[in-house]
Amino acid sequence: RIKDAEENLGETEVREAYLAKAEFFKRLGDREKTLELYEATEKKTVAVGQKMDLVFSILRLGLFYLDFDLLAKNLQKQKNLLNEGGDWERKNRLKVYEAVTLMATRNFKQAAELLLESIATFTTNELMSYNTFVFYTVLTALTSLDRPVLKAKVVDAPEVLAVIKEIPKLSELLHSFYNCDYGEFFRAFAEVSDAVKDDRYLHAHYRYFMREARIVAYTQFLESYKSVTLQSMAQAFGISEELLDT
Repeated sequence: RIKDAEENLGETEVREAYLAKAEFFKRLGDREKTLELYEATEKKTVAVGQKMDLVFSILRLGLFYLDFDLLAKNLQKQKNLLNEGGDWERKNRLKVYEAVTLMATRNFKQAAELLLESIATFTTNELMSYNTFVFYTVLTALTSLDRPVLKAKVVDAPEVLAVIKEIPKLSELLHSFYNCDYGEFFRAFAEVSDAVKDDRYLHAHYRYFMREARIVAYTQFLESYKSVTLQSMAQAFGISEELLDT
């Protein structure tokens, strides 16, 4: 196809043939050859939108291999292209790609901010489903946002409310935390933690997430008291005094 396009057709057809070859090698799992062919395709690409779509493909490759050097380089490249004339839809998609990269590198607070900015305009279906997007949004927000902001942007968000019950135990986790039902929070937390452990981006941060989620719950509980016994606090969380003390 490339040879035929170069000899008999135009630049558009040549570009499409190079892109098809890049996608073929991507399906084979040949990362280096894929990147080489994406670079060749880019040299034959003029439109900013098409260049950005190529970079999105490279970013997906980076997320698949969790290649953070490749991700950092191409996130910056995408931002530069955006300044050259990228459109609103691609700008919003870029926020999700950057948020997932931040989440995969344990920057939950900044990831939550970007995910929340994208929640009403999500179109990044090539990267994840909307339910998965809400799963990430709730978890990162729960461990990083202040209570009033969590209420306004997550607990009461219609976009979250529309799908949260479809995600096992996520609604119970969020609402029990906000309503200070700590026993229910810990029961839901156990199941959600299993999903975190199985997630490709969060798996490496499983222990960190477990610790941070417990800390926000303990902190919220303790803010209501000048003093409290281990016994009453353990009863509230449905755990043993020994575990709480540890």
